[in-house]
Amino acid sequence: MSEKKVTLTFDTSSKTVLLVQAVVLLVIGILLCCSIALDNIVNVILGVVFLIGGLINVVTCFMEHKSLIRTEGVFGSALIAFGLLCFLQNAIPLTQFITLFIIVVGAIALVDGLLGLLPQVKRKRVPTIVEAVVGAVLLTLGLCLYFIPDFQRFASVFLGVAFILLSVFLFVSTFLLHQGKRVK
Repeated sequence: MSEKKVTLTFDTSSKTVLLVQAVVLLVIGILLCCSIALDNIVNVILGVVFLIGGLINVVTCFMEHKSLIRTEGVFGSALIAFGLLCFLQNAIPLTQFITLFIIVVGAIALVDGLLGLLPQVKRKRVPTIVEAVVGAVLLTLGLCLYFIPDFQRFASVFLGVAFILLSVFLFVSTFLLHQGKRVK
């Protein structure tokens, strides 16, 4: 009797993975928009997101490198620990976390978009300008959340909108993929 060997492969650069990420971000964004002032639900949602993200990083690290002690594995471990902290302690001061998260993501997207406009970088103009504009909008929303106390009660809505915008960006960039490489 012959034994068949089954191997499992996971292509981390495929369009399917990007589409799954975009759908997950879209669903989480919609849930966050619907949960105004429900910090416990937001903590659970963030805990699930961090746990799943950490597990995906750890599994991907092992499948690619046959070792867990790599940058991806350690980062995945940190995400898992952060997710567990969300469940066990509800320890994340959500308003401050969401505010700083939106500020940082907006600033990074704005800087990346502006750097992408440099002639040496050679990226397509339209997606780069869209990235810079989205970054500027997110940075502005985050700063409003930080400096205007009345805005802070809508922090989960802003994070939901940010996730929805990020999912749309992932959908668009997924369909701009050409032969497994991003179009620049």
